[in-house]
Amino acid sequence: MRGCLVIALLLIHNIFVVQSFERRDIENLSISRSPKYNVVVSHERLGDCNYKITFMRADSTAPYLPMLIHYAIDDSVYLAAVPVVTGTKTMSSDEKIAILYWSPPKDFVSPFDVSGVTEVSATEGGTVEQHEIDDGSCFPGSTRGDPHMKTFDGRSYNFQGLCWYTLAKHCDENPKFEITAEFEPRDMVDSKIRTRAVTLNVTVDGERVSVDRNNNILVNDKPFWVAKLVAKPSSIRIDSDDSTVSISVNHYLMDILWDGRKHAFSAVISNTDYSGQVCGLLGNSDGDPRNDFQKRDGTLTTSVNDFGESWRVLDRECQY
Repeated sequence: MRGCLVIALLLIHNIFVVQSFERRDIENLSISRSPKYNVVVSHERLGDCNYKITFMRADSTAPYLPMLIHYAIDDSVYLAAVPVVTGTKTMSSDEKIAILYWSPPKDFVSPFDVSGVTEVSATEGGTVEQHEIDDGSCFPGSTRGDPHMKTFDGRSYNFQGLCWYTLAKHCDENPKFEITAEFEPRDMVDSKIRTRAVTLNVTVDGERVSVDRNNNILVNDKPFWVAKLVAKPSSIRIDSDDSTVSISVNHYLMDILWDGRKHAFSAVISNTDYSGQVCGLLGNSDGDPRNDFQKRDGTLTTSVNDFGESWRVLDRECQY
């Protein structure tokens, strides 16, 4: 037993030694540092609580040199077994930015610090200007597959609703935001219908963003590229790539991630002013999963079907 303990302690020690060595390597690369080769860091938290971290050249004067970005990301309290994540991104001579999609390790505690150094040759480089990621704690509500639901407070359940339902909204006579989704039939299993999310609507302060299963985006019923010509939406930020659409509303600290092809949705509402002030299939975000099954009329239920059906959008019809 004592031998096992010694081996375990040695393994933990070696993890810290290796990690410290990697971090020290980054900080002590023996090259000349110049502000011309610095990079500036920014970030965006996504709806699944992961991060899109952007490294941008501090000097935008062309021509550019190919650049290696050696980054380190620390957690704030160093309770994790390995409290530093390190890596390298490459920026070619025709690129101004490099993107890192980062998922914080399980035991990391925010805020996080991003730092590091750059290399443009064996003798020249710059620094990764320190950047703090401090968006607070993150607990996403989500729907996946056929569909598996998870509330903001972490309560998981399955609900086979058909047509349009409220996922989350500001519970007020004049709601400031609302997220709804359409669920369509998928297949039959043991004579039971399975459904999946195929369309998402996000309404904020009178502006509406709609995204379908192919990640096509409409803003107030107009194609996104048309809406951008008149600076719409004004309060909602939209980013998309080949697989996902990211929707952010800074005023409410709301981050949404949609993957229509996988019928997957996740969202975070971090503004504490709205803790306990939201309602819908994703619960009330008050930190207590026991009271998440609150129906539209304000009463609690233990029935998944009663809870789910109470959040059906009654003024929408579906042809199936």
